[in-house]
Amino acid sequence: MQATKSLIALACVGLMAGAVQAAEVSYNLGVVSLYKSSGVDQDYDKADATGAPFNEAVRPAVQGGVDVDLGNGFYVGNWNSTGTFEKANLEMDLYGGYAGELGNGLGYDVSYAHYVYPGMSSWNGGELVFKVSYAGFGVKLTNGLNGSTKAANGDAKQRFALSYDYSVNDKTSLNVTYGKRNKAGGDFADYAVGVSYDLGASTTLSATYSGATKKAEADGGERNNRLVVGVSKGF
Repeated sequence: MQATKSLIALACVGLMAGAVQAAEVSYNLGVVSLYKSSGVDQDYDKADATGAPFNEAVRPAVQGGVDVDLGNGFYVGNWNSTGTFEKANLEMDLYGGYAGELGNGLGYDVSYAHYVYPGMSSWNGGELVFKVSYAGFGVKLTNGLNGSTKAANGDAKQRFALSYDYSVNDKTSLNVTYGKRNKAGGDFADYAVGVSYDLGASTTLSATYSGATKKAEADGGERNNRLVVGVSKGF
């Protein structure tokens, strides 16, 4: 039922894009050597599921989605990734929000994101996302509202992150991120250093080295440091 609702929601995104003349629609598609987010491997239990050895650092995933700019700061979108999420083989993210500027280069973004794993409803959940940016610096706070984004006792899982983006030249950019989760979210920190290179024709090559603290507490090494490489293209 949840998967059906998600497909309906995704269809609504497409219909909305066609109905609103001012909307601008863009697409993205890419592949990464490993789906790793906020310092944590997202491709779980592949060894248990297959019963065969595998390379922990190389588990390719296909990723892509659509973004719809509705104008006046409003937007909606969908992003997806393949992987092994216990009984699910796909992650679907549905989101929408409002972004704007307060002046003098200070930007903000408030949104809601809902994560859906068809066939694994216990992983589904949604959270509020708050972002502030200025001169390459970023501050981000996520606050769990429902499902898997809340702890067993009902406390919201939260993550606070600081980031910095630096353009080396017209082709190359660097990014550094440090995040910290609250007690409900696991009480550990994550970090990432990445570089991206514009190949032209809306195609980007990227490499990111990331991981998280308290590695011994992880079930299967998912917080270990990894180098993730990928390529993506916008349409």
